[in-house]
Amino acid sequence: MKFLLIVIFSFISFDALAEENCKFGDGKTLLQTWNSFIRISLKGEPEEIAMFYKFPVKLYSPTDSRGIDEKPIVLKKNIFLKNYKSIFQEDESGQEINLFQEIKKLKTRDYTNKNAFDEKGCSQLASVRVEDYVFVWSKSKGWLVESATYIGYQDLKTRFEKKDVIQ
Repeated sequence: MKFLLIVIFSFISFDALAEENCKFGDGKTLLQTWNSFIRISLKGEPEEIAMFYKFPVKLYSPTDSRGIDEKPIVLKKNIFLKNYKSIFQEDESGQEINLFQEIKKLKTRDYTNKNAFDEKGCSQLASVRVEDYVFVWSKSKGWLVESATYIGYQDLKTRFEKKDVIQ
């Protein structure tokens, strides 16, 4: 009988502990991340902004944001860091990248979307789109950009295929 009570108590304790350790990103934490993401993006420091990305990060064509017809550009962290300025700020001719122009126009704002989250399994059920960016929740790092819709997709793909730096 003691053994059975110990086993039952262990399951109850483990279940309560699992629920206590299961934290997830709500609209408030996404808002904080988004506002920090905008601020750091404008600074243009690759190492700092890389903390907001889940690698490898995917860049999708605006005409195929799910990668069905056109394969996304996949950037590993080292390629992201090395080429950050030419991918996210200005191209080789000095022209500002559209994504950077859009970030400059953005204002911080409230984002209170109810996120699809499985509390029992402690996992996010769906990604969350904010502007051109898709965020996912990481238990250890919080909200991270998993992918983005990239207006200059075709130009970037052509430019980087020549350098053989994308997958």
